[in-house]
Order: sequence, then C-alpha cells, then structure tokens
Amino acid sequence: MYSILHRIMDLTKWIAIIEKLYTEKNESTKVIQFLDDPQLKKVKNMINPNKMLNQLHLIEDELNSYLLESLSQRDRTLLEKFSKEPSKIVSKFIKNELQSFICQDNMLYLKSGSVYSPYVNGGAAGRLYILVILATKFKLTELFPQLEKFLSKFSGRYVKNATISSGAAGLGMLMLYAYAITGNKEYLQYAYKWNELIEVLSFSLSGKKVWANYQFESKLDESFNNGNAGIRYFQRLLMGENHEFKKGDKC
Repeated sequence: MYSILHRIMDLTKWIAIIEKLYTEKNESTKVIQFLDDPQLKKVKNMINPNKMLNQLHLIEDELNSYLLESLSQRDRTLLEKFSKEPSKIVSKFIKNELQSFICQDNMLYLKSGSVYSPYVNGGAAGRLYILVILATKFKLTELFPQLEKFLSKFSGRYVKNATISSGAAGLGMLMLYAYAITGNKEYLQYAYKWNELIEVLSFSLSGKKVWANYQFESKLDESFNNGNAGIRYFQRLLMGENHEFKKGDKC
C-alpha cells in the first residue's frame, strides 16, 4: 500500500510539473521548485558512461550534420552567405551577432518572432552554433574566448520541450559538440544536466518511453528533429549504444 501510494504521489507531482510547463507563459519559480523537489525521484539505471564520450571528436561530423539539419532556414542562409565572405566581414558579423543575445538567469536567449528562444531551431543555440562554425572555419581565434563564454550560458535549466529542434536534447547536443571541439569537460557536465531534464519530461505511452514535445496526438512522433528518435540518439551518446529504453523507464 505504501509503495502504491508513493507511485500515485509521484505521478501526481509529475502531472503537476507538465501542466505548469505547458500553461505558464512566463518563467515560474514554482516550476523550478518542482524540478528541484527532492521528493521527485527519478529511476536511475546503473550504467557505465558511454566510452565514445572520450573520443567524441570521432563523430564530430555526425554531430555537425544533425545540428545543421535542425537549424532554422534563416540560420542556414546566414551560414551559407558568410561562409563565402572575407574573414574581416565574418569577424564583424560575429561581433555584431553576439550583441543580439540576451542572458537572463544564466541562460541565453535570442528573439525569434514575438518570443525569446534558447533553442537550436530559430533560437540562441542555433545562432551561436553557426557563429562557432564560422569562427572555426576562418580561424578567428581572438573570438574563441567570448564564444566559449556564451556557450557556458547553456548550463541547464528547465525548458518545455525535450526534442532536438526546439528542446532540451538540442541544447544537450550543442554542449556535446562544444565538448568535442574544445575538450572542456564542463560542457559534458552541462549535457548531462540537460539529460536530467529530459528524464523529467519523459513518460510511458503504449509501452514505449516518449517525451514531451508539444504534440498532443495519439500517434507517436518518431521523427528525428521534432520527435523521439532524436532524443534517443542524444541519450545513447551519453549512455552508450547498448542502452535500452524499456517500458516504464522514465522519471
């Protein structure tokens, strides 16, 4: 009876979190308190860290391809345009773009339409990603410290979505990419923080582990950018190829 009661309490608490995440228009300290509540226990499998993480540079091209695919059309256009410009113009562009970011509560945002977004698709993560690519391509080493400073602003906090394109998995992927090109393990720690939030946003549906992705439909979204496939890919990078997403394997 005690165990069943605890499960009901945990489920009620999880539902309350999701309800707050999807109904709050502004950031709420109550949501953060929910996520930090020590009574909200996540199931943690005893697994070994993925050995590939020690050689993440080997799949840097793969990370690149997935992040590029998740970019907004505007960011793709900017990347294509400035990849063909002289380095002085690229340097000026990067410096100007860095002024457009907004940092609040140790999180980076970029205005996207009428909202401020931290995400890969149309948000701060996507724009910063193309700036890093350009600075690397043109060897603008004087800009690296400032770019790394901005990358460190994605240290992990709550967002409403778990996906690659517009959610926590995409922010985690950016952190893995930053780790791959810098070797700074701080970015790897940030990736694990985003994975913790992904677990909070997970639930079991029809015997499958799925995640919150704004799609309130009976049909599962198994796409890469906006669905479960991309989230599984990110989690396997952290947990290893042999990690299984079992029924009921959730927060």
